[in-house]
Amino acid sequence: MDAYFSSKLSKSIESLTQSTDSLRLSKSSNAPSKTLGRTAIPAIAIDPPHPDRHCVPSRSPPLQGLLLKCKCRRFKVGKAESRYPSDVRFFDDRIEYCFVRESQFGKDHIAMVMYYRDMVAAKLSSQRGSFVYKIPRHLHHYFQDYEPENEHHVMVVKFDRQSEMDKFRDEVLPLIQGSIVQGT
Repeated sequence: MDAYFSSKLSKSIESLTQSTDSLRLSKSSNAPSKTLGRTAIPAIAIDPPHPDRHCVPSRSPPLQGLLLKCKCRRFKVGKAESRYPSDVRFFDDRIEYCFVRESQFGKDHIAMVMYYRDMVAAKLSSQRGSFVYKIPRHLHHYFQDYEPENEHHVMVVKFDRQSEMDKFRDEVLPLIQGSIVQGT
């Protein structure tokens, strides 16, 4: 009798291990599903409920050097647009935010960490209330949406409040433009 239950327990543990491995694979890639054994778990099943809580890169530098934090609701990367809100953090060397876009598999939450030294043509569009810049190379998650050689393909972060845009213009934009000119 003990051998029977031991056998059943082993099979249950093996099945659970396969499900867990499948979940890890599904979580680590944007594939529609990964199958191990008989268990298939779609990638969209583990979509985080709120983008900002789970969109920070795992190797994100510390919050040291934070200059401005604000909430923005509109973002653009070439042809791709996001209307999902995200906290935007401007540091002394980079900008961080979460870009959420719809795909055939559900919502993709992409942690954007853009270093000022990699930007070109960074400017503030006061009439649109947006920070606009370009990155002069192809971007991994946007290979179909962003063409760096196309002058109309830009990255856009739209501010919600005039006061935040003013603070960005006065305190952050000069630093960004200095990083571009100096190449630091």
